[in-house]
Amino acid sequence: MKSKATAAKIEKFIRVKVKEAGRQGTVVGVSGGLDSAVCLYLAANSLDKDNIYPVFLPVRSNNKLKGRVKNFCSALGVKLKTYDLSDIVGLYRKKAAPATKMQAGNFTARLRTAFLYSEAESRASLVINTSNLSETMVGYFTKWGDEAGDISPIGGLYKTEVYTLAEYLKVPGQIISAAPTAGFFKRQTDEGELGMNYDKLDGILRALKKGSCKEYGEAEVARVKTMVNKSAHKRDEISVPDLERE
Repeated sequence: MKSKATAAKIEKFIRVKVKEAGRQGTVVGVSGGLDSAVCLYLAANSLDKDNIYPVFLPVRSNNKLKGRVKNFCSALGVKLKTYDLSDIVGLYRKKAAPATKMQAGNFTARLRTAFLYSEAESRASLVINTSNLSETMVGYFTKWGDEAGDISPIGGLYKTEVYTLAEYLKVPGQIISAAPTAGFFKRQTDEGELGMNYDKLDGILRALKKGSCKEYGEAEVARVKTMVNKSAHKRDEISVPDLERE
């Protein structure tokens, strides 16, 4: 992947889509993680910074993370808005008890999306989806949650390619080196839940696309295949009955 050319194509894509939609800017949900940081940098390189609206939506107190998000938004020259969702998520946990960690996580992802779209409506802007291709392919996202959005700038990039692009864009090192996490609960990490690191996951996904996975273990390949197959419904459009057929 040629980072300079890739960045230029994505930045043009953002400009064109915002113009086509008759919008003024973009809303980006920032988490302090790699994907949202890369999307914010690309948006900031594409449009007037006064029309870039980063939104931080924490669900538990983390001063280190808050500082990281504030610092990189400040360095980019964009104004950050924060909505602490702890009380709402806490109320959900109380009312929906006994909710599992997965249920609470999915609720949080959908709640964040609701806030992002509310912000976009007030700003005449598009919501940027910050998902990457690796996570989309294995279904590591919440349906109608973090996979929602109007445009998906890095949706065609594997996670390892997002790391490469982040280096080119000069995303702060502390963001690049941080363990990817949705921040739903303590010690939660993306790679821990996926059961392998992104280098291996991307390698297997690429190998599956080519039709040959000989260099990887059968169990790991089978795990990835299962994730891809079981999550197919999450990538499909809503099923509608064909009422014209007998």
